[in-house]
Amino acid sequence: MKVKTISIEPIKGYDRDTGFRKLAKVQFFLPDMQMTIRDVVLTHDHEHGFAVAHVRPKVGQSTLQWVRNSSFAKGLAEAAATAYSSMLAEDLEELKALYKAA
Repeated sequence: MKVKTISIEPIKGYDRDTGFRKLAKVQFFLPDMQMTIRDVVLTHDHEHGFAVAHVRPKVGQSTLQWVRNSSFAKGLAEAAATAYSSMLAEDLEELKALYKAA
């Protein structure tokens, strides 16, 4: 999997859950999925080595963002549409035709 680093910012402290030392806050771009992941913290522990943890995003911000109309976005939309049609107990193709006509 290809991972590109968008930004990295040094930080201090210790992870509350693991006790690992916090080193940096990082943002990544996954080109294959056309997705950005924010609020990832690089941590380190002498026994376990490097690890990443997730930080809660600031209010009003999203941790994930994807490129519109990418294959990843289309796959999410198709899965959501299938779940929606199941929830309504309607055929997916009939729903597509209904919404297209509206």
